[in-house]
Amino acid sequence: MGYRNDLRFLIPIENYSTLKNSCLAKHGEDSYFHSLQIEDVRNAQCGRIFVYFGLDHVSWDTDFTDDEDDEKKQIEKAVLACDAYHMVRIGENWDDLDEFYNLNDTNIDCIEVIRKFAA
Repeated sequence: MGYRNDLRFLIPIENYSTLKNSCLAKHGEDSYFHSLQIEDVRNAQCGRIFVYFGLDHVSWDTDFTDDEDDEKKQIEKAVLACDAYHMVRIGENWDDLDEFYNLNDTNIDCIEVIRKFAA
């Protein structure tokens, strides 16, 4: 089954629409956008609109090499190319957390990373 991650993204709505449509057109029913765990619109104090979206329990390596990882590369590249973004990859281990962001002058709440207590 392999190592799994939870991913959270926050990008401007115009970038989100372009990315989602592109991925759906290229990957069809296999697109990650068909299995989002969260897709939420958020308003920044500066008037910009962002989309917060995420995936749970997916294999998301940081060194994409397989053709299978094509959409993963496409998503990550598009997110990091946005003028404002926040991306968090949460691994299975407590110390496995990667965070990338550029939210200068957006006045929007960033992604909160909360680990739940085991039941």
